[in-house]
Amino acid sequence: MYLAKKVFKDLIEGLAKRREDQRRLRLLVHRSPWHVDGRDPGRDCYFIRATNVAEGEEVEITSIWFESQPRRFVERRQRRLPVTIRPGETWETWIEVEKLPEVARDEAHDLARVRLASGTVLTPERA
Repeated sequence: MYLAKKVFKDLIEGLAKRREDQRRLRLLVHRSPWHVDGRDPGRDCYFIRATNVAEGEEVEITSIWFESQPRRFVERRQRRLPVTIRPGETWETWIEVEKLPEVARDEAHDLARVRLASGTVLTPERA
């Protein structure tokens, strides 16, 4: 009986922490061409934008990926993880659409995931 109560308590605390984390970070995903300069046609990319909406609290993102088969992590030399976002700050990264499996490309808005240092995994809103 004690073990069941502990598991239930841990589950409730985990759900409360996830809900709290969801209120701290606003996540958006949108698809757009990435123009290196004004002359190129641009590369088709998914952009993941995170805004810290918590008052007085920093938020740390440890990993970003798309839940496809196989899983595709967003890893950019220019936008290294982990990253700490201060209150009111916005941080953004991207992945080229061609790096995602073809069957996942149209569903990428729903497949994006962001893990916080707390362990919480969040799913973004559509931009």
